[in-house]
Amino acid sequence: MFFKSKKVKMENNNKYNFKSVAILRYSHGEFDIVTPGDYVMCAVTGNPIDIEDLKYWNVDKQEAYESADIALKSYKDEI
Repeated sequence: MFFKSKKVKMENNNKYNFKSVAILRYSHGEFDIVTPGDYVMCAVTGNPIDIEDLKYWNVDKQEAYESADIALKSYKDEI
């Protein structure tokens, strides 16, 4: 199941200067920050996703995706 979230505001974050990977626990419509960081990695492309821009993830697989198209691709690849 894929979910789109509302934006999470993070202060002092430069989109082009990622410093550390965050570890998140994805839930339905929200996520918990297990280990604070600036970004997570897209499970399909391997590209960094700024926490402020994170909108798509799979709760069952606990994976983040950088766009709806990429999330759909991941879903189609597993069928």
